Amino acid sequence: MAEWQDNVAWNALYLNNHDQPRAVSRFGNDSQYRKKSAEMLAMVTFLQKGTPFIFQGEEIGMTNCKRQNITDFQDVEALNIFENLRSSGLSADKALELLNLKSRDNSRTPMQWNSEKNAGFSTHKPWIAVNNNYQEINTEADRQADDSIFSFYQKLIALRSQEESLTEGKFQLISADDSEIFAYVRALEGEKILIIGSFADKKVKYNIPAELKIADAQLLLSNYPHTQNAELQKICYLQPYECLTYKLS
Repeated sequence: MAEWQDNVAWNALYLNNHDQPRAVSRFGNDSQYRKKSAEMLAMVTFLQKGTPFIFQGEEIGMTNCKRQNITDFQDVEALNIFENLRSSGLSADKALELLNLKSRDNSRTPMQWNSEKNAGFSTHKPWIAVNNNYQEINTEADRQADDSIFSFYQKLIALRSQEESLTEGKFQLISADDSEIFAYVRALEGEKILIIGSFADKKVKYNIPAELKIADAQLLLSNYPHTQNAELQKICYLQPYECLTYKLS
């Protein structure tokens, strides 16, 4: 992600498309921390330099679809890979496990609008099966939830519109060697905005780089409603998949 920022004048910002598995399953935690990791991934992607894209279902945290049989797959690539894996000696169960993680069919399941038949996508049988979790994960349910992912996306879009640094500012990666934290600064005419995202499913310690002036830092957005990091300190502790955006003085 950082390499794109350095080498491309203006980026297309995305983690999901129809040729990739679902981002929340690939980079986050699609069970216990599905909502938090979906929001964290949205923040660290959306606030970079470029034009953000939302792939269908990403805004409600749609996940990979676990299939029980190779006949449930539609993607020709997946079918060919399955045959190759079996020919190389891999068991059918192990081959299915790998395809469930990486198949392009994961992102091609119908949009989950509600808990009705076929997730409200169609009154007819779709060309590919709806994800079995559609009764829990759907647009209607998310829009009604207090911790709505869709609502968090709205806040991110509003924040990009309000803060010129997030559209015109330079991108600077920080803490590049940290394996659990992805953090960067957007800077424009003396103003800096700090974005921090935790990719860990546990509480983690993060040291703010010494060169950043954090006195009077203003918390603009977080995916934890009562974050202990409301006041930024040189050493902060992030909850699982917590994300934070601060305006620095």
